[in-house]
Amino acid sequence: MGFRSTRDRVGMPPKKKSFRRRSDLRVEPLEPRRVLAVSVTAALPDIGLPLATATQTIDLAGRYDDTAVTGTLVRFDVNASAPFDKVYVELFDQAGGNRLRTTPATAANFLAYVDDGSYQNTFIHRSVPGFVVQGGGFTVTDGQPGILIGNVNQRDAVVNEPKPTGTSVANNVRGTIAMAKLGSDPNSATNQWFFNLADNSANLDTQNGGFTVFGRVLGSGMAAVDEMAKVPRFGYASPFDTVPLRNVPGANSSTNPLFTNPAVDTTTLTAEQFVKFPQIVRSGELVYTATSSNPAALAASITPQGKLQLIAGDPGAIGVTTITVRASSVFDPSDFVEDSFTVDTVRPVLQGVTGPTSRTYASGEKLSFTVTFSEPMAVTGQPYLDLKVNGVARRAVYDSGAGTNRLVFSYPVAGGETAAAGTVVATGRSIQLPAGAAVTDLARNAAVSLAYTPPGTPGVKVDGIVPVAVSVTAPAAKTHRAGQPLVFKVNYSRAVYVSGTPQLMVSIGTSVKPATYIGGTGTTTLSFRYVVAPGDLSVQGVVLGNSVGLSGGWIRDAIGNNARLAVPTVNTRNVLVDAVAPAITGLTVPAAGTYKKNQLLSFTVAFSEPMTVTGVPRLQAVIGSTVRNIAYARGTGTRSLVFSYTLQTNDHDSDGIAVLGQIVLGGGTIRDKAGNPPSSLTMPAVSTSGVKVR
Repeated sequence: MGFRSTRDRVGMPPKKKSFRRRSDLRVEPLEPRRVLAVSVTAALPDIGLPLATATQTIDLAGRYDDTAVTGTLVRFDVNASAPFDKVYVELFDQAGGNRLRTTPATAANFLAYVDDGSYQNTFIHRSVPGFVVQGGGFTVTDGQPGILIGNVNQRDAVVNEPKPTGTSVANNVRGTIAMAKLGSDPNSATNQWFFNLADNSANLDTQNGGFTVFGRVLGSGMAAVDEMAKVPRFGYASPFDTVPLRNVPGANSSTNPLFTNPAVDTTTLTAEQFVKFPQIVRSGELVYTATSSNPAALAASITPQGKLQLIAGDPGAIGVTTITVRASSVFDPSDFVEDSFTVDTVRPVLQGVTGPTSRTYASGEKLSFTVTFSEPMAVTGQPYLDLKVNGVARRAVYDSGAGTNRLVFSYPVAGGETAAAGTVVATGRSIQLPAGAAVTDLARNAAVSLAYTPPGTPGVKVDGIVPVAVSVTAPAAKTHRAGQPLVFKVNYSRAVYVSGTPQLMVSIGTSVKPATYIGGTGTTTLSFRYVVAPGDLSVQGVVLGNSVGLSGGWIRDAIGNNARLAVPTVNTRNVLVDAVAPAITGLTVPAAGTYKKNQLLSFTVAFSEPMTVTGVPRLQAVIGSTVRNIAYARGTGTRSLVFSYTLQTNDHDSDGIAVLGQIVLGGGTIRDKAGNPPSSLTMPAVSTSGVKVR
């Protein structure tokens, strides 16, 4: 009778059990599960589902993850009763947190057989309790009579991926799946595989180049595999010499699991008596369920494609419904996460519109209209309300309020715009939605209607006429010296008010100086002053800047219109500044010699610029032992001032006179044209030892 084939085989377990130290081996953990390994990666947001939308489908892909599983998941469907009817296997095709190594080529080879359906109706053809159960090579179906055994078509052999040489990681441990192969060829694995029922690493990790482990059994799947190994075995020709068969009359019920029953007539068998896999398919990591807090208003379910489906129910049951999605591990229902969100089936209602407060609005101020809804709202784009200002069509565009039930729409008054009482009119009767604009509640439900009754605005006026500087009054046309003020008066078209300390900038020579606001608030004229500082010099006239700097303050009229900052030009060519003090640059004394009674001793003091003299300033000199005054004689209006002294009868000095180093004003003055006194009255030291008197 007929089981015959020459197919792949796993090496037999050792004949004798040997004991060895295991301290040099590491066993890869099979099920590194942790509490609540299933997690939310992208929570579902609250949404709106208006009653007009009967059904809404939400894709759950990518929102949840089983972090303990990183490789491809495969489900083995077994012809057994629950809970032994499914075995979930994670392939080692992807790296993971507890993955010690990967076997991508072997996993890809296995998936090729899975994806083309080759493993449909395959069965366990070899069972060695305490060692392995092996399948993947043959199919079984019912015949007429008996059964039909078929071969699984082989693909090209896959290159072996055993554990790396020298590593201490054990591969063929209990709960793993590995590829079977020919006894003499390490690279001969094709379609047959086996589950390790025990730790076979000491034998199978090295035999025939090592058997490649390419996956692990997850959850309680090994209980189902152990059940396969308990099925009585029957002996036919190799490789069916230990094939497990269920419900065979007269089968030996020996408790010895390695006992092999003699072959029975295959015409009496059915396919269901084999340990068969109706299908082996790829599997998702998670299964989903969905519940609704108000099924009458909104029902929730999961489609066969794993998507969340929401179906609106009784219109009379509208409200906010909480939907809870549970994502559970496909192989461990106790490992799950729940994600709840709300679905709002109530459409908001526009309750009314209020207009701006009754008063006069300046340029830049907003005419604001507040739209009140029955619940907080969201706004997209630029919705607007229509209005007219003094007969001109304007738009109050959405301004603020998203997230609340009051949305503000505003129109900023333009410069120069005016409107008397009663001419600011809300003309629109509905919120306008240009392309891309929307006004919805936070769940994105559109309002029942965006129509409204326009509010009355009889007391709203507009005065957007901006104050402007019409002229500037410059300081007096003269030369200004240190300590004197330069006052500029800016004249406006209407009365203005000032906050802070605005400034005008004034160019004096090569320097720019600030003229600071000093007064005039509430009038049409503002005054700005700069006090000339020592060292300032402008011989061709100062130059006024062309705008006012606010310096953090403001200038505006009584309505609130900000004044234009530009100021007109003004003629300041004759507004001169000279705050540079003249300096003494030299001293000329009489020639060396002996002078007599009635002779004139003349001294010339040189200055850096022409000087004007009032009164009788003097120099002083010691002649003999007497101090004599050398009075100013001439030179006013020039750079050289002459001081003279006529020798008297009792003046005698045989070793030369001595000039004291300071000019004495004596009630007089010495100043430049601008009125600046010399920076110092000290004269340079000049020898007069050769000027003698007898």
